[in-house]
Amino acid sequence: MHRKGLSKHNRRSICLLMLACLLSTSATQAENNEQSLKFFPLSYGYNLTESLLNPLQTNGSRERLRRQVARALYDVKMTGGQTVRWMATDIWRSYNNNTDDPEDQQTGELDPAWFEIVHVLMEQAQQSNVSVVVVLSDLARVGVSTESASGPGGFSGKSQYYGWRYEQGEGKVFDDQNLREHLKVRMVKMAKSLAQYPALGAIELYNEPSFKDATHNTRFWTSVNETRAAIQQADARLASIPIVSGNCWWDRGVVEAAQQTGALAKEPFITVHDYSDYGDERALNNSVKDLLTYVRKLVPGKPLVFAEAGSKNAVTDSGVHRFMVRTLLGLHTEQGVGVWPWGIWFSGPNETDYKWDFNHRSMVGDAFRTFFFADLERQYATPVKLTVLDMRSKQTKPVELAIQSITAHDSDAYIAGKWALSINGERFVGFSRAGVFSKPYAVPGNIGHIGHFGPPQPTFFISDRKEQKRWAEISYSSGSWSIKVFSVAATPGDGSIVTPDSLAGLAEEIKRSDFLGGGYSILEFEAKLPFTEP
Repeated sequence: MHRKGLSKHNRRSICLLMLACLLSTSATQAENNEQSLKFFPLSYGYNLTESLLNPLQTNGSRERLRRQVARALYDVKMTGGQTVRWMATDIWRSYNNNTDDPEDQQTGELDPAWFEIVHVLMEQAQQSNVSVVVVLSDLARVGVSTESASGPGGFSGKSQYYGWRYEQGEGKVFDDQNLREHLKVRMVKMAKSLAQYPALGAIELYNEPSFKDATHNTRFWTSVNETRAAIQQADARLASIPIVSGNCWWDRGVVEAAQQTGALAKEPFITVHDYSDYGDERALNNSVKDLLTYVRKLVPGKPLVFAEAGSKNAVTDSGVHRFMVRTLLGLHTEQGVGVWPWGIWFSGPNETDYKWDFNHRSMVGDAFRTFFFADLERQYATPVKLTVLDMRSKQTKPVELAIQSITAHDSDAYIAGKWALSINGERFVGFSRAGVFSKPYAVPGNIGHIGHFGPPQPTFFISDRKEQKRWAEISYSSGSWSIKVFSVAATPGDGSIVTPDSLAGLAEEIKRSDFLGGGYSILEFEAKLPFTEP
């Protein structure tokens, strides 16, 4: 797995990306949505920066990939995300051609793993009510071979097409008519495989094409026009899907080249990539304002999306990270722009650099607490007696519930700093470090404001007693919270549900593979949770 390096230029770094969003419908179960998804460019979302498992490689499987994707999408929604942006090159391990690019350059065929990964990602995204923006080629990491481009046989199969980008200049890619045609055919194949999925929000042709070599070149924009038209004509379902060039780094010369070819008018929205210094609050605020003003003057009337955002410098201080989160959320709500931070993945409990860490489960996950969680845990610091409905006996019974935070110095680093429930003395360990009571997005003092975010998701907890295989969820609905407790079963029973893939993925990541023994869960009891408004 990897994190992406940043392209740099002495001009204002800005990038064009499309992003997708979704109308979310269920606050507690987002696993079975059959509706078509609606795309909004000006939504809040995240880059899917965790490399997806290759299900055809050793130790890979569609089941493991499904759990991984479900977990990632759960994390996206836990902090209001409605959109994910995913690059076709972001997999683990590599494709069969030993590169991160899905095309076999010797044959021109797409790797079978591409279709497997796309199917699982899109299927899970639809169930989770999340739109996906798919990036077909990553020019920040991918070049093209220096050998002949006269046809698929002319490609050398060099790892990730590095030759053109670093030896001849990326602009040469778009000067070569044969190569342009080859790339168009390849992208049409990829797009056609995406057309069947309702979760497809938008298609991006190239991530971060070179500011110096490519985007000032009218041939680049001509190629974009040709490829966009070919994709839209390849399948009727693609005619209404937004397709953007992926242009990064705008200036007057780029705008003129795009206008000259008619490509700018066809760009559905403008996106920028911004990696600023969040260690200097005053300079940061001025920098973001200058960027917004600059881009909006260059391309007036176009929706604007921060398709990637994070810090350019290491962030080791939790206070700086909180400021970064607060700034990006405010950018979305106050400036009316789409915001997709880079990214949703964090490397684990030993992580010390949080500059691209936007996950509620991470060591700095409490940065999201003010916005997406209600401060109610202290009301359960001492056990509270509940009257619950026992689903087996259909009778009510008393249960004691307490909530506490696990110390940051716990011997198990995977659970240190997280929240836990005590249900009649049995500990259920949670996954979030941000809180227990997830709620609709709200700024302090405006509890009911949902804004441009997805609905709150249930917080999950699993029992410390491995032999029990019990789990709990606390979920929000219409201004209140409820608790449900389940037991895992190998076969379905009366009132059982399929154990959420997202929960199985969360358990797997904290080394609780014992929790994967059953595919069904039987509801034991449920109850409304009393609380006092803070």
